[in-house]
Amino acid sequence: RLPRLPRRWAVGGAALGALAGLLCFAPARWLAQGLSQSSQERLLLADAQGSVWNGSGVLVLQGGPGSRDAASLPGRLAWQIGLDGLQPVLRLRQDCCINGTLTLRLQPGWGRLRLDLPAQDQWLARVPAAWLGGLGTPWNTLQLSGSLRLSARQLSLQYQGGHWQQQGQLDFDLVNIGSRVSTLAPLGSYRLSLL
Repeated sequence: RLPRLPRRWAVGGAALGALAGLLCFAPARWLAQGLSQSSQERLLLADAQGSVWNGSGVLVLQGGPGSRDAASLPGRLAWQIGLDGLQPVLRLRQDCCINGTLTLRLQPGWGRLRLDLPAQDQWLARVPAAWLGGLGTPWNTLQLSGSLRLSARQLSLQYQGGHWQQQGQLDFDLVNIGSRVSTLAPLGSYRLSLL
């Protein structure tokens, strides 16, 4: 009877070690698959390298399943999930498009996730407007020029029950926008605020 107990402990310990190893070294492609599925294959993380916790990939917009249109941002998006004290944080960097390091505070819960963005006076991200052409019609017809700039004030996003809810203000600036279908260049600059 005694030899069975050490064997059970050994099997239990091996299973627990395998689970811990799987969690610590989960490949970045798992994150890429989750992003693809949750965006209905419109936002992709191509060439994902590293782990779920510390990795990089190329952000690609496409028109969905079977689409021939796709556009990628220059350079690689790098991420790192770690701790700031006891608070989990997600840090994002991309030389072309993110202003410094974008830090999001994570508050995971049972069946929910909350992302809080610390107060920031400057813009968060700036991408070429031509990137939207990857989404297909009508964006590929418009062939926009200029840039899209994202800024936020006291922003908090919560994912629960398959839906995102926003608190705070999110601003999208269309800067020096132009289009192939217009003879006027540029069309101007505009702001869309989501409250």
